[in-house]
Amino acid sequence: MTNKQRDKYLKRKYDISLVEYKAILNQQGGVCGVCSRKPKRGVNLAVDHVHDVLRRGRRACVNGLVCSYCNRFLIAKNTTISAYAVARFLHIRPARAVLDVR
Repeated sequence: MTNKQRDKYLKRKYDISLVEYKAILNQQGGVCGVCSRKPKRGVNLAVDHVHDVLRRGRRACVNGLVCSYCNRFLIAKNTTISAYAVARFLHIRPARAVLDVR
């Protein structure tokens, strides 16, 4: 996927730009917001979001960026990841600082 296509996808799905995505990634130190692992080269972190988009708007629903492993955990509520790490990530919501959402 080209940068232009990725930007269009992020805008349509989450109402954030590729520049904002990269700013969120930078805010998180370039790592997954839950497990702090750096993504493999060429692999993008998933945009973790609250599925309640109608009430608060798409930008407000973005929590931050997570690796595919942690993304599956957040969806499936698997217990192999520290509950503390998940709670910290969901409390901090790194995307808030970048997107200026309260």
